[in-house]
Amino acid sequence: MRLEIEETSALAFDDGSPVRAASAIAPFGDGWLVAQDDATHAAWIRPATPTGHAPNTSPGGEAQSGRKARSDGKAQPDREARSDGKAQPDREARSDREARSDGKAQPDEEARSAGGAQPGTEPMSGEGVRSDVVRRSESITRVRVVDPVDGLETFAAVDGTKHLKPDFEAACAVPGGEVLLLGSGSSPTRMRASLVGPDGFRVADLRPLYLAVAAAFGLRADQLNLEGACLAGDRLRWFQRANLAAGAATASADIEVSALLAAIRGEITPDKINIDGVRRYDLGVAHGVALAVTDAVSLTDGRILVSAAAEDTPNAVDDGPVVASGLVLLGVDGEPQFFAEIPGAEKVEGLAVREMTTDGVRLLAVVDADDHETPSRRLTLHLHW
Repeated sequence: MRLEIEETSALAFDDGSPVRAASAIAPFGDGWLVAQDDATHAAWIRPATPTGHAPNTSPGGEAQSGRKARSDGKAQPDREARSDGKAQPDREARSDREARSDGKAQPDEEARSAGGAQPGTEPMSGEGVRSDVVRRSESITRVRVVDPVDGLETFAAVDGTKHLKPDFEAACAVPGGEVLLLGSGSSPTRMRASLVGPDGFRVADLRPLYLAVAAAFGLRADQLNLEGACLAGDRLRWFQRANLAAGAATASADIEVSALLAAIRGEITPDKINIDGVRRYDLGVAHGVALAVTDAVSLTDGRILVSAAAEDTPNAVDDGPVVASGLVLLGVDGEPQFFAEIPGAEKVEGLAVREMTTDGVRLLAVVDADDHETPSRRLTLHLHW
């Protein structure tokens, strides 16, 4: 088995601000939805029009017209995130090189302090790997996935607001053209789901379900760290990221998708959702640190491919140094079949299947730099069987 990184690029919104803390990726409309675990909005990567901007239509074909649905189903004005994390009215994008009143350049150049290439260039790094490519053929815009918290749109430890973040760590496309975002469960505020669709989003508190999953794993609630999910037939396979230092093994549980969606829509209560198919995994050790699941995708033959990282951290909340990372193929029986290491110990947080190839699978992955000021990156991976 061989794994290669075909392309890597820094992610930035159309206004030049970085996509930060990318934690999951899933197909959405005519592109891809990237969750940011420290923000109230996700990043929608989609093809641009000939003018270089995203089409002004939702996946359903209706004009956005600057309004999105709130979690209660009502429309509200779209708001962009200011640099201080507070909401402000939506403003029309200014020209690419418009000067600010203080004479400094407006950060609408796609690659700023991230060190990315200027538009129209495609620098190469390594053996044919495209690095920090800025594509003019695509657009990255914000999609609200949860309402502001105490007037804040973004959250960070340096601001003392990390405990407020939604921490959506798993994203999964579900029937109806929607994407299901799931919190990690590592605190009560992170036990929510957001169902994002063409017409807006709906948020649900799923605390009874999270507590039941913790009990099924034999864990305390504060040991939960659910970081990946994928569809396995009519079930959602939900993965717990291991932290052996905290007494939590890599595990998964199966949740009935229809019941989960019904709970989010308010049709049933979360305690009515059945949990079954609990599995535990031994993914191995790299450099003395256990490999732990960070995301999962289903393959067409019924097997599941998971991204895994060996991160030296004492608990489910704090980050630590990543000493190795890679992809693990799980057989239909759930047993690990092989591990393919990712060059450079890239900490893949989100994984999505782009296409099956004649000799393997091509994937999109998002990498979180664990740095509040550093843009997340997207990798194109090709796994050869």
